Amino acid sequence: MGAAPMSEAQHPPAGRLVVAAVLVLAPIVAVACSPWSAFTAIVLFGYLAALNAALVDERAVALTVVVTTVVAFVAVLLTGTGPALPLLGTGLIALLAFATAAVTPHGLMSVGAVQIVLAAHLLIDPRGLDAGLGPSPTVWTTSSVLAGVVFAVAGWVLLVRLAVLPGKHAPLRVEPSIPYGTLLAVVCGLFALICLLWFRGTNMWWTVLTVALVLQPAAQDTRARAANRIVGTFVGATVAGIAVALIASETVVLVLAVVAAVACVVLTLAGSAYWLYSTAVTVSVMLLTFTPSGLLVGDVQRIVCTVVAAAASVVAVLLVEWFGPERTVQRRRVVGR
Repeated sequence: MGAAPMSEAQHPPAGRLVVAAVLVLAPIVAVACSPWSAFTAIVLFGYLAALNAALVDERAVALTVVVTTVVAFVAVLLTGTGPALPLLGTGLIALLAFATAAVTPHGLMSVGAVQIVLAAHLLIDPRGLDAGLGPSPTVWTTSSVLAGVVFAVAGWVLLVRLAVLPGKHAPLRVEPSIPYGTLLAVVCGLFALICLLWFRGTNMWWTVLTVALVLQPAAQDTRARAANRIVGTFVGATVAGIAVALIASETVVLVLAVVAAVACVVLTLAGSAYWLYSTAVTVSVMLLTFTPSGLLVGDVQRIVCTVVAAAASVVAVLLVEWFGPERTVQRRRVVGR
């Protein structure tokens, strides 16, 4: 904890990365073995948000812990709003999109994107949230318990950050060259609205996840991220399918899923190629989410959602490039000649 701050050009040593990866996953494993095991996939996003904030500094992680807890609490509360849910849920996604754009210049773009993913998951696919909470829990009870679990998991990341990875690391600081907040709000909001109206209780929230993680503040970065995301999803889904086909033991499959999750942490903190991270996270999610009999269908769903949402993100950016104010002025100059 007394180590000197690290320069932005440095990354944590490999040994510390592995130690941190194992430590931060401890509460995830604890939740998976608890009566609230249905929360595992959801609190994973709280942990990922804090993990991305760990690339900046301890203060960023502390702020992320609070924000993530509030987002989880509010999103679950909105699931009890009945017919108003599509409008209110889409509004929350749009609000988080603009907030993400606001914190992007401070190196917290990934943290904001994960908040969008967390909210989309809770709003669109809240299946199993009341598991382990007794008979017929109220929405207030569910939101309070889930927020408490998210707070504990994200807070643990802060403790690990303070103990194992002190100092400033290498945040990605970006000044948007396109109307990033507006694009993120419109595209994420559109997919969220469609899911809330016609696909609630399904894995279609993966479309919002893909847009939130693929759409970048610069056009060229969006195209590169989309390609990397698609490649990583194909590779990860294939690896998960092969693993289930060749490995009969459910315990070994679970261990592989945990190893992939550890790889996600190491790859994130090490600043590795995005397609590698996408591959690791796809393997982990597919093995933790689906039974062997449902994995093939899950793989197809994941790939389709990724391709459709990534393509939509790229198209949105292309439209802005073509019809944006600067391009319009250029075309008018050409015509004027």
